[in-house]
Amino acid sequence: MCAVKIDRKGQNPKELTVHRGELIEIEDSSKKWWRARNFHGEVGHVPNNIVEEVEIEHRPLVCRKTS
Repeated sequence: MCAVKIDRKGQNPKELTVHRGELIEIEDSSKKWWRARNFHGEVGHVPNNIVEEVEIEHRPLVCRKTS
């Protein structure tokens, strides 16, 4: 999982438009442009220098019954 460091508008259909603070999933990081998927399910390429890897802490959800 990576966080986007700056806004960037895709310049062609292969590029993904991203916004600062957005979390994206990296599907392929073998080149300078990484293939990524956002939470809307959109897939495209972003330059690797505008994202940084983040560690997501997995915590169980606690549901409380309300009356």
